Amino acid sequence: MIGTNPLPNYIALQYFIGQNKYLKKIWLICSEKNSGINQDSTKEYAESLQKYFSKENLSPDYANDVQKVEFQEIIYITNIGSKKAIENQLEKIAKNSNNGKLHLFFTGGSKAMSAYSYYYLKEKFKNKFDASYLSARDWKIIFDNEKNIPESIADKIKINFDYLTELHSFEIIKNTEKHYCSSIEFIEIIESDEIEKFYCNSDGYNRDIFKPYDDHKIMEKIFHNIKNEDSNILKAAASDNCLNEEENKIKTDADRSKFKKKVDIFRNIIETLNYRPNETFMKIINSFPEDCRIYYYDSSEKPNFNTKIEYKKYNDAIEFLDGFWLEQYIKKINFKDNFDEILFNKELYKSSGGPENKFELDGVLMKGCQLIGVSCTTSKN
Repeated sequence: MIGTNPLPNYIALQYFIGQNKYLKKIWLICSEKNSGINQDSTKEYAESLQKYFSKENLSPDYANDVQKVEFQEIIYITNIGSKKAIENQLEKIAKNSNNGKLHLFFTGGSKAMSAYSYYYLKEKFKNKFDASYLSARDWKIIFDNEKNIPESIADKIKINFDYLTELHSFEIIKNTEKHYCSSIEFIEIIESDEIEKFYCNSDGYNRDIFKPYDDHKIMEKIFHNIKNEDSNILKAAASDNCLNEEENKIKTDADRSKFKKKVDIFRNIIETLNYRPNETFMKIINSFPEDCRIYYYDSSEKPNFNTKIEYKKYNDAIEFLDGFWLEQYIKKINFKDNFDEILFNKELYKSSGGPENKFELDGVLMKGCQLIGVSCTTSKN
């Protein structure tokens, strides 16, 4: 029975196809859309499962001694609360079972759908019928005849992240794993208890200094300008007198206002609180590729802002400093554990539904059929 969460059905199919060499036929029972009673359809889940477990996709290990498993016509229930509607559709199973044994997996579906189906099929097949469900508490398939010893299948049944998202009708719209720089330096400063120095507002990483403005178009214009030797933003940022001189060269008040805004943003990055990065902060900066370092040392051995850096690389560097390093750090830790998949930066979207159907996972850990989602966030302060 297919409910709104198809994962238990995937688990059941993997388990029974793999365990029962006498299994011949599989019926998938799902709800059909019925707007009159506010009933959604689980058809897409049933079709996805049938396609995945079709003959073409079945592993040779799943072929029994006589023939491979045959999926029968999907059964659609028009009213999942109606005993009559359910029994009318389940009659197809009774007619096409060839007097064989029948097992009902009833984790999915509504309570009424499960109850009516169970008692109807039990009455039809009598001592040739049994059933089971997946216990969410301990990941065990529980059998009603109590002859089978329940076993946890959490690690035994595996599913990869790509199919898990596809099965739930989500699309991966962002599928990039950044490897901006090694997190070894962060591991070192964490282990040496220097992380507070790195985030010290006066001379460590300060979000208000390095992320003063969210408009990427304006930031790109600023960084494009300051790369030039005769940059008017660099000249204007030197002092208020220099700012006045550069403003006087601009014809309209509107353009002068836009120019001053850019200068103020750049001044914030280079001058706030007479900012001078500390040694711990610079240790991280110096671990970056050379063209991504936002500071460099001059002959006086004082860190200077790198005006030649491209904005994209500056932004990547800041994103790393702002918290992406934490994702990399977690990745290092998790590699020590036996996960089937360790993935990062997955943005998912489901076309049907509201804004809640779009979200991002900073980290994804797959273990058997279990997904652990990781969200990495640093506080504003």
